[in-house]
Amino acid sequence: MNPVLKWDRERILRAALPILVAVVTAAVFLPVIRNGFVNWDDDATLTENLSFRQAAGPALRWMFTTFYLGHYQPLSWLSFAVDYRIWGLNPAGYHLTSMLLHAANAALFYLVCVRLLMLAKPAWEERTIQIGAALAALFFALHPFRVESVAWATERRDVLSGLFFFLTILAYLKAAASTMSNAYRKWLGAALIAYALSLLSKATAMTLPVALLALDFFPLRRIDSNGVGPRYVWLEKLPFLALGAAAAVVAGLAQHDTGALDTFEKHSVLQRLAQASFAVCYYVEKTFFPGGGYPMYDLPMRFNPWETVYVASFFAAAGVTLVLVLTRRRFAAALAAWVYYLALIAPISGIAQSGSQIVADRYTYLSCLGWALLAAGGAAGLWRARLRKEAFGRYLAAGAALAVIVALLFTTRREIAVWRDSESLYEYVLANTPRPSRIAYNNYAGLLADRRQYDQAIAYYSRALEIDPDYDDARSNLGNVLAEQGKNAEAMAQYREALRRRPNSLVAHHNLGLALMREGKIDEAIEHYRKALEINSGFLEGQNNLGLLLAARGQYPEAILHLRKAIEISPEFPLAHVNLGDVLIALGHRTEAIAEFRKALEVDPNLASAQASLDRALGAAPKR
Repeated sequence: MNPVLKWDRERILRAALPILVAVVTAAVFLPVIRNGFVNWDDDATLTENLSFRQAAGPALRWMFTTFYLGHYQPLSWLSFAVDYRIWGLNPAGYHLTSMLLHAANAALFYLVCVRLLMLAKPAWEERTIQIGAALAALFFALHPFRVESVAWATERRDVLSGLFFFLTILAYLKAAASTMSNAYRKWLGAALIAYALSLLSKATAMTLPVALLALDFFPLRRIDSNGVGPRYVWLEKLPFLALGAAAAVVAGLAQHDTGALDTFEKHSVLQRLAQASFAVCYYVEKTFFPGGGYPMYDLPMRFNPWETVYVASFFAAAGVTLVLVLTRRRFAAALAAWVYYLALIAPISGIAQSGSQIVADRYTYLSCLGWALLAAGGAAGLWRARLRKEAFGRYLAAGAALAVIVALLFTTRREIAVWRDSESLYEYVLANTPRPSRIAYNNYAGLLADRRQYDQAIAYYSRALEIDPDYDDARSNLGNVLAEQGKNAEAMAQYREALRRRPNSLVAHHNLGLALMREGKIDEAIEHYRKALEINSGFLEGQNNLGLLLAARGQYPEAILHLRKAIEISPEFPLAHVNLGDVLIALGHRTEAIAEFRKALEVDPNLASAQASLDRALGAAPKR
């Protein structure tokens, strides 16, 4: 064969394989674009959130300063803003973006795997390395654990941070391979920039410096089996460490600001250790034996860390660690994968517990990459060994790998259908999750309440409260249903009970404040809104409603402060502009008031209260 033609064919194959991996990934996840939003954070994140949809300047300021919903993720908000400009609130567009990002990540992971396998197995032929990398990328991309990150619109942060994470690893590997100082500095700088972008999408990779050291041990071999390496290998991690530490601090502040971070009184050190041990073993088991996923796998309400499963998990994780450390020369790849896994899973294992979950599929997006590469590398090595002996062995290895990929494909397709809409999600969770999910009962009750099926909604809210009597969201929502039925006294009793159990419940203070407003008990309502804003000064409706109540009491200067704060939080919240305009009218500032009414109508041209207030202001204005 002509050497030029052979070279061209090999070059085409190198370029085609990552594209093929991305195309296969996109094809498998294509049904996701038929899915809608779900009322598990998608409403608060997207459909009810005006902040990322406002004009470019205010929106960018909000994105880079907000801890909304307990996350600092400005680049993820920016991606949502781009989607909104293109698609409005059509969920298909948001799912399409997430799907394409995931497909791109599959291709990038293929490229990462090619480089790692070349370093780990320098004697392997290029074709074997390509096969191993393609299998690893498909194992990662088509695994049902990926569905939550792709099919749940709110989790855009997973796939976007993943994109920059893979670019970070690729640039770092290029830097490590550079023999010229200029190239080394260039690629290391590129890795730092990509890492910063990953952290600005989601802080999950805050422990990357430890993972990079694992790569330095194997396959880069920049650190020997005794942990000794050149001084510059350690020093180059300092900028990564600084970025990761900053991200960890900001993430902690974001969780604390929204009250999502559990205290040690609520979740003890021993319980956190038990949860982390369980998570470490659970994710490895489910990676290789996936079965069905559990979108909502809640912590047990009475968490006994001495239960057999947690004790066994701790000793299993400790035992694996000890064995791999003792056999590090022989099983260097396994130890590197294990250290990488522990580093990436640590922040989301329960050590710093946030939320009600004991484990979550989305937490595996970056942490379980090593298992995909180890499994695929083993399969490629088997294929290579069999290839030299007999054709049957080669076909057997290829058939086994194909069977695994096809099994993952069908399982993933089934999981995508679970996320079709809120109803299908909660029906699946309630029927399949190992322990009852209070969130699923609460959110499914919300669907029933929206359909005015109040009796059924009350039954589901009550079941959520049976699981967790301190669940303030469910108790407040139960009160809301009672209020819809005209049972205001019973509704307020639920709100007060929620506050008795959790005095710092923002939602209970808010709902009780609304109920007291309806009853005309303005002073008491003001006190509850003041307490709500002590809990979270960024509470938009709290600032607006407190301003409205203070205006009703004639306390105009303070009312203006709170209404302007509401507008600062979200300039696209039209009611705050209307209420501020009404206060300005009362103070005789008609020109300023008219400007506020017009701003409200720019946001919502159909807002009747804004138009009525504007008409009154214009009618009262002196003729010119």
